[in-house]
Amino acid sequence: MAVFEREVITELNASVRTKDDGRLQKVFQRIVHNLEAPVLLGAPRKAALPWDVYVFCAEAALAVGRADIAEHCLARLYEQPPTRTEFLIRFHYIGSQLCWLAADGAKGGDLATSAQNSLAKALRGINMACEQPSRYAYLVVQGLTIYWNSGRALYRQGLYDQLLVTLPRIVQVVEAIDYREYHARCLWLLRLSVCYCMSNRHGEAGATLQKAVDFAARFLPDMKNNLYRVQVAFTKYAQNPKVRTDATTAILKGILGVQLVSAGIVADKPSIERELTDAFKALVPDDGPPGSAGGKPAAPKPPPKPAPKKGGAADEKLTSDQELELWRREERQEEEGLGE
Repeated sequence: MAVFEREVITELNASVRTKDDGRLQKVFQRIVHNLEAPVLLGAPRKAALPWDVYVFCAEAALAVGRADIAEHCLARLYEQPPTRTEFLIRFHYIGSQLCWLAADGAKGGDLATSAQNSLAKALRGINMACEQPSRYAYLVVQGLTIYWNSGRALYRQGLYDQLLVTLPRIVQVVEAIDYREYHARCLWLLRLSVCYCMSNRHGEAGATLQKAVDFAARFLPDMKNNLYRVQVAFTKYAQNPKVRTDATTAILKGILGVQLVSAGIVADKPSIERELTDAFKALVPDDGPPGSAGGKPAAPKPPPKPAPKKGGAADEKLTSDQELELWRREERQEEEGLGE
């Protein structure tokens, strides 16, 4: 690596570490000037940067939140795609992330289409990395994270079947590589089983969940009971025609979300908050807290007590005496009835 190239990459890494937008902008301008600006006649010029530096710049821009810079770098890479496998894989990952960022605010069919496009790009990079798993295992793991950032949008009622277009392949990849993050492997199996179950493919759902149970029994014994609870939920509710579909969704998502957190499968704070929020939304109608106007209707209030009669303490004492006399009269009547 040439000195100038090393200097540029060091600056890119520093801008990511400090989240410094201005620093990123300066190094981006240096890259553009070196690779795109015309050379002034007779002016000295530093050694040209390799075209692959756009990969580093795009990744840094995504990390800092400058999608515009990342898009510029991606456009240059489309003109001249990377030749080295490592950079080509990362090129697909950049495309996946930008595709998903462009879908911000999309809903319905547009959201599903954008998610599918993003997943396809991520899977293309993952498949390339799997051709040399021992060399590019770290890129497979990176691709899994990028895949789920987009795929999560399809992990909901009515869209589970669309996630099944690519998710089974992802689980195959996780099972094939030497991936020692056992909780994460189990989580991928659980996600796939839920998608099968919610798409009315109950046989495949049960088989996939059994894989997760067997895997946990071998590598994650502390998780077995949590998975058994999910298994019971699948068996009891998923194929029961007496249970409504919306109730099935609420029960399964609620149980699964809580179990993922309690079992330690999801450990980082943002993921914990997302799982518990999803479980709460599934169990409480209309995203409302219990008793609120958006959730379940509050129980009717008891009728108001009658206002005390005016007249002060004497009237209140008289009322109490009357109640006591009435109670004594009822007691005497009961005793006379028993004596007969």
